[in-house]
Amino acid sequence: MNVQIAFLRGVGHGPGDMLDMPALREALAEAGFAAVRTYLGSGNVVLLDDGEPGVLAARVGEILQKRFDRDIHVIVRSLDELSEAVARNPFPDAAADAEHYNVAFLETTLDQAEVEQLAVLATGRERVAVIGRELYGWYPDGFAGSRLIGGIMGLPVPATARDWTTVTGVLDLAREVRAENRSR
Repeated sequence: MNVQIAFLRGVGHGPGDMLDMPALREALAEAGFAAVRTYLGSGNVVLLDDGEPGVLAARVGEILQKRFDRDIHVIVRSLDELSEAVARNPFPDAAADAEHYNVAFLETTLDQAEVEQLAVLATGRERVAVIGRELYGWYPDGFAGSRLIGGIMGLPVPATARDWTTVTGVLDLAREVRAENRSR
C-alpha cells in the first residue's frame, strides 16, 4: 500500500468551514482506507491506498458528500510527490518565515501564460514560483492586500494552499505512517 495525502480544499479556515477530523478518520476507515491520520483541523489526511490519485480524490470527495453533506474538492499527492515538493523549495530563506510562506497544490499544471500572469502580480518583496503542480508563494509583508493571492484564487485550476509549517508537518506524519506500515 502506498502512503497518500489528501488535501481538502477550504476546510478549517472559519466556523462555517470546520470538519470533524475524528469523524472524517472514522468515515475513511469504514470505507476501507488503512492507517488514516489527520494533521490539524484544516483538511490534511494521510492514508494508505493503492489507487490512482484521481480515483482516490473522487472516493474521498464522495465520502465527504455522503457522510458530511459537504462538496469539498480533494487534491492528492503521494508521499514521494510531497517529499519532492519540499525538497525542491525554490525559496529556502522563506522557510524561516513559515506563516507567510505557502505551497498551493494544483490539480493540474499551469500553462506558461498563467505562470507569467502570476509573476506580474507579485509586488514588493513577494515571490512566486511554479514547479510542476506546486505553486510556492512568499508574502513577507502579509497576505492582506496582496494582488498575488487574488490571482492565485482566480486560477482556472483547482488548488488548495498550506503554509510551510503545515506542509512539512504533513510530510513528517506521512513518513511516520510509512514507517509504521512498511509490511503492508
